[in-house]
Amino acid sequence: MRQTLRERLSYRPVVDELEDRTAPAVLRFTPPPPPPPATHLEVIVPAHVETGKAFEVIVRAEDAKDRVVPGFRGTVQFSLGITDTGATLPGNYTFTAKDQGVRKFQVKLTSTVTQNVKANTNRLAGQGAVIVDPAVTHFRVDAFSKANVGMPTMVNVTALDANNNVVPGYTGKVHFSSTDIYAELPKDYKFTAGDAGTQLFAVTYWTAGTHTLGVREVGGSPTGMAQTKVLWPWSTYNPNYTGMPSGLNVWGYYTTPVNNVIFLNPWY
Repeated sequence: MRQTLRERLSYRPVVDELEDRTAPAVLRFTPPPPPPPATHLEVIVPAHVETGKAFEVIVRAEDAKDRVVPGFRGTVQFSLGITDTGATLPGNYTFTAKDQGVRKFQVKLTSTVTQNVKANTNRLAGQGAVIVDPAVTHFRVDAFSKANVGMPTMVNVTALDANNNVVPGYTGKVHFSSTDIYAELPKDYKFTAGDAGTQLFAVTYWTAGTHTLGVREVGGSPTGMAQTKVLWPWSTYNPNYTGMPSGLNVWGYYTTPVNNVIFLNPWY
């Protein structure tokens, strides 16, 4: 029996159907779009710095949406908005894969002005404004006029310039000393940009008497001091009490015997 043309065209062998149904699926991989290119440089600097002191500058390569571009490989060079002959700027730097689009640099400025630190490549640019403060010449140490033996008292240390203005950009390290050899003093402290030139500390005196607290910059010349009269607790509430001599320490012994008498501390 002869097949019609329509039957011939509609006929599909069973083998072809099986092969079509069992044919392996073809996986197509669509690569993600490339990351957006860097469009500008973000230059991050402190709000204040002290003249002549190095500080940290962060440069970030960012896209149009202010996102870091890890693949940035440009060469950055630095300049200033206002001429500063004593400034120290980083040399040209080419970003690497290790930087991931972010790099820290050290800068030192000497002119006491509002300065713009600029970073640029052959097609990108950015800048950050920083106020350069005068140098710190001394510290103002604010302490209570009176304190009790064995009880913490608060002391505020402020970095000042030659005109007694606060230097918000001070980031030096300070060391404490006292005429009370038994006093508990703060450890050496390095000021941060967040301190804005002033910081609060706790001091505990363990010897009655008038004592001087000294503050000096580690490796520098600025100093400051304050005096505090240290009393036994009962003397604070009864100023006429004279039973305990000034200079008696908490362990009950006077550093130099008075009339060959050893005084005992009732707390001991």
